[in-house]
Amino acid sequence: MPKKILLIEDDADNRELIRDLLQDEGYTVVVAENGRAALERLRANPDLAMILLDLRMPEMDGFEFREKQLEDPRIAGIPVIACTADANVESLIAKLRLKATIRKPFSAEHLLEVLRQHAPP
Repeated sequence: MPKKILLIEDDADNRELIRDLLQDEGYTVVVAENGRAALERLRANPDLAMILLDLRMPEMDGFEFREKQLEDPRIAGIPVIACTADANVESLIAKLRLKATIRKPFSAEHLLEVLRQHAPP
């Protein structure tokens, strides 16, 4: 059975491109446009293997999403890879308890490489 990934990205074009890329690699992809929608989808899909999280979003950003995720024992253990343009990504890993961070802009190859390390399809 393909691994299921939650993709949280506010930019519709990026969301579509990444979703298509992951589906082509054999992943099942659930999408959300912000942290609030992501929490709803996460609670409806607790069998997710990984979360790809954009940190800078309107309505509920990735920081607030991650805080709320970690507060809920049913979904706290689902690993997160953050996608960010922030320069100081190393400090984010410890602060947000992330599996990894990917600096934007990133290549499709780099994204897939990091995903395969943490959630092979």
